[in-house]
Amino acid sequence: MKHLNVCLILCLALLSSINSFQFSSLLEVQQLKSNIFGSNLIETIALTFQSNNKVGAAKEVLTMLEDLRNQLKSDQSTDTSIFENKRAEFDNHIEKLDNEISKLTTEIDALNLEIQRLTDLITQSDKNILSFKARIENLNALLTEMKAANDNDNIYYKQKIIELEKVYQAFSSVLVRLEKLVGSVSARQAPGHVNLTDSEKRDVE
Repeated sequence: MKHLNVCLILCLALLSSINSFQFSSLLEVQQLKSNIFGSNLIETIALTFQSNNKVGAAKEVLTMLEDLRNQLKSDQSTDTSIFENKRAEFDNHIEKLDNEISKLTTEIDALNLEIQRLTDLITQSDKNILSFKARIENLNALLTEMKAANDNDNIYYKQKIIELEKVYQAFSSVLVRLEKLVGSVSARQAPGHVNLTDSEKRDVE
């Protein structure tokens, strides 16, 4: 690794000693200029090589690049650790959300079944209400008929009671008159010498 670094420094030093060499003309360097980080890095290196001590400038650039690489590795390691922690956290959160979604889906299915059951009950209740209304109408009509029949019966029974009252009064009057009769028909205070006829005997009996 040190041998490679020395060769790189020597190459940079030799290239820098050539007046026609432009660091920014290398193809790889041109590719780095496509972003802000690469562009700033190239500018920093180019300014470093403007000093007369090309070898010292190359060493300085190499040190800077080593530090930058180490920093990038450290940042990458830190970012990777943060990413893994966040990913584990997010995965755990996603798993919880999946469980909640599954639970809610199950509850929604149960609610849909309950809604369907209640809908069926409402439909049946509506049918029952219509049936009960029809029965109530029939019962009201029957009550009306029964009331009319009862009114007619009351009129009939009142009439019969009046007629029976008249009959009762008539019989009562007859009994009063019979109580006052003296003779074979009443069988009271009948003279003993009177011979009763067969019809009179039947009346007495």
